[in-house]
Amino acid sequence: MADILHRVSMNAAPAEVFRALTADASRWWTGEQVKLRVIEIVEGPRDARVAWRCVDGPPAWVGTEVTFDLATEASGTCVHLAHRKWRDDAADAIALCTTKWARFLFSVKSWVETPEPDDLC
Repeated sequence: MADILHRVSMNAAPAEVFRALTADASRWWTGEQVKLRVIEIVEGPRDARVAWRCVDGPPAWVGTEVTFDLATEASGTCVHLAHRKWRDDAADAIALCTTKWARFLFSVKSWVETPEPDDLC
């Protein structure tokens, strides 16, 4: 079955993006009636990885895995998202989730690139 793959550059340090994907995920992740369990977290000085497995939700999602691989680049951080291990009958879910993941990634991008109001002074 096909995988969902995205690559988005963010003008923020890898540590900021990593924090957004872990500790601050509730700011951009709406849940979508999906329960995800963290299965891997690796934080390095230049690269990082966050991996989740879906343990409850729509049948097409259960058992799928989402990974965020972060790599330092000249302007900040490159985020590679992969959503894999879809069931063979999940074509409609994949089509819908492809768009939603892009939207979520650009939400994270906006959040890490936009200063908080207190930082503007």
